[in-house]
Amino acid sequence: MAILGTMGMYDFYLWEYDYGHNLDPHAAIQFTDAEGNPMAYQPPLIGNKMLLNFMARSWPATGAYLLFTGMFLSLVAFFVDKKYDKT
Repeated sequence: MAILGTMGMYDFYLWEYDYGHNLDPHAAIQFTDAEGNPMAYQPPLIGNKMLLNFMARSWPATGAYLLFTGMFLSLVAFFVDKKYDKT
């Protein structure tokens, strides 16, 4: 469960990176820095980040609770099985 959760977070990070760095050069709105270089937009995976002129927040809620509940129940099932497995 922990490995799958980590892989899921990594996949989401790659999706965010692609979303924020593969910008259309012909878009109607262009954001550039002081030197004229295009600025990338990448939301944070976890935490807060200032993006251009607004604060982006990403705090996993429901998915994280379900992931940790599943991990906890797997651990409980492991110990219950160990207790009753007397072969």
